Amino acid sequence: MSGLLPATQVSPPFLLRDGESFNGGVARFASDNWHERMIEVTSVAGLEFGHRPSASAVEPERLISLANFMGVEAAELSSRSRPYLVEKAGGGGHRLFNGLALPTFLIESGIRRYAPAALQRPDGAYHRALWDLRLLPVCTETGQMLLDRCQNPICEGGRVGWIITSGIAHCEHCMADLRRSQSTTVAPELLAALQPVADLFKEDRRSAALERLPGRLSIDDGQLAADLLVALVPVVDPGLSRDIQRLHLMDPERVCMATTQAWRLMEGWPQRFIDLICCRMEARSKRHGDGNGGRTTYFLRVPNASGSAALSALIADVRSSLDLAGPSGAVIEARTIGIKEAARLLGLGTQQLAELRRGKGFATIPALRAERCELLFDRAEVDRIRQEVSGRKGFDSVSSDLGISHDGVSQLAEMGLLDVLEHPSHFMRYNVHQTTQASFARLTADVLANRSSIPKDECIRVAQAMKAVGGRFKPWGPALQAFLNGDIAYAVDDVRGQFVDHIRIRVKDARRVASLVYSAPKPQRLAPATMMSKADAMEVLNIASKQVTELFADVPTMKGGRKKTLAVVDVLAMARRSISSAELAARRGVATQIAYADAVRSGIERHGLAGFCRVAAEAEFGL
Repeated sequence: MSGLLPATQVSPPFLLRDGESFNGGVARFASDNWHERMIEVTSVAGLEFGHRPSASAVEPERLISLANFMGVEAAELSSRSRPYLVEKAGGGGHRLFNGLALPTFLIESGIRRYAPAALQRPDGAYHRALWDLRLLPVCTETGQMLLDRCQNPICEGGRVGWIITSGIAHCEHCMADLRRSQSTTVAPELLAALQPVADLFKEDRRSAALERLPGRLSIDDGQLAADLLVALVPVVDPGLSRDIQRLHLMDPERVCMATTQAWRLMEGWPQRFIDLICCRMEARSKRHGDGNGGRTTYFLRVPNASGSAALSALIADVRSSLDLAGPSGAVIEARTIGIKEAARLLGLGTQQLAELRRGKGFATIPALRAERCELLFDRAEVDRIRQEVSGRKGFDSVSSDLGISHDGVSQLAEMGLLDVLEHPSHFMRYNVHQTTQASFARLTADVLANRSSIPKDECIRVAQAMKAVGGRFKPWGPALQAFLNGDIAYAVDDVRGQFVDHIRIRVKDARRVASLVYSAPKPQRLAPATMMSKADAMEVLNIASKQVTELFADVPTMKGGRKKTLAVVDVLAMARRSISSAELAARRGVATQIAYADAVRSGIERHGLAGFCRVAAEAEFGL
């Protein structure tokens, strides 16, 4: 060991930086005052071994001696120290970090982690205290992943420590400039999500971090929040549980993700934690278990393994709200039912119901029964769905009964002419939106009640008038709304078969019907369909069944399907390119044969079974 300088006031005075770590401050002091090794300084505090030169955990009286030697306030140096806390449950397994008690394995001590970009900043060549926190393997100032090795080939990847004091920005082995090292950066979104976690471990920013949490978690000056965060990390990422004491060797981005997810659970505590329980259990591959590698069950044990009384009380409250044998058990039992009973009421198999539940088709209520996690169904929700199923009517059935496309039914629903069963389980179960039989009956009754008496020789079927609509979906919603509002007079024959086939309008009103345009409301209640049936394609293209079959003969039937479905974008694209003879006839007011012959005679480009070139035909006939 080199000879020690006398314990005198340093001139000019040495100043510790805001946020600087204990070891970083001592090492910078040693470098500024020409001490080659840190032990030459920390020996003042009683340290004897050069390979373990850190004095961050020494007794207060020794810390005072070191502070006097460095010429700094003892309180300022003490606030950066990392003493062991034997009085905290868990014994010497905890140390103080910026005023918070943390497990020792989460605090880096012998290795010097650094961020090149931070060291490059003006007055940035100092070691930040947060760089020693293994929960944050990223520099929250720059977004760079922290490094702990020198990238100079001479060093062969040697770890940087605190033995030699050659300057914070230089490798202690080869004197290489660490500011030139290359490191990756995290995504801006992840860096922003890490900021409140970083604030929790900064004494001057802790209050801002705690303001983001529920009041129950803001007690003990952040100690409860820190304890909960540490306990939740292996819950959100069970893969870290086995190596929780070696986080510094794990994938840093994975550690960052787990830390931010744990913090997000805390911001919505306890509901977000309960949601996590449900999510993990839904994804489990086995019948029993928590779907989380046992980490959820382990976390919910009382007292909690961390030994923190406040944390154990917090977890006990959550457990009590879930435990069927606890004080809330009777309430839970009254409002829930198991999967077998729910499946029986809904007329489903348990496996099918479980699939619907996994797809978020049903709300789930987690519960604990004899130390085992299980998911229950909301009794009121199941009763409601059972009643809706008994009176449902699918959009496909409405489409068939009315004689209009599926899109036309969706228009009626969006315009409020048909009710919609909006519970997600209906669409997931039947793969088509559902209305009610009562709603359908009300619509048809209203149409019949508002009909007029029109001589048949003055009429045209509304389905025939709709053939003049091309290149888009038929405006069935606006048409029926106009009928019900009295804007367009109509008559209805005795209804047998498809409903709209019996609706007649005056010939002079045919152009009014064809000019109607449907505008979807914003936001839409129903997501636009991406596939359509051949029957719907017939309506859009104004062609016959045989033509549609031949046009789309090469389109395969989807696996598991009994009928061929077509992409909506493909059919609409074809409709915008081509115009059929039937549409030409309806728009010109002539017979189909005449419309076809005129188009051929005019030399309009043929588009096969789809008809003729729309642009050329409309230009030729002035449509």
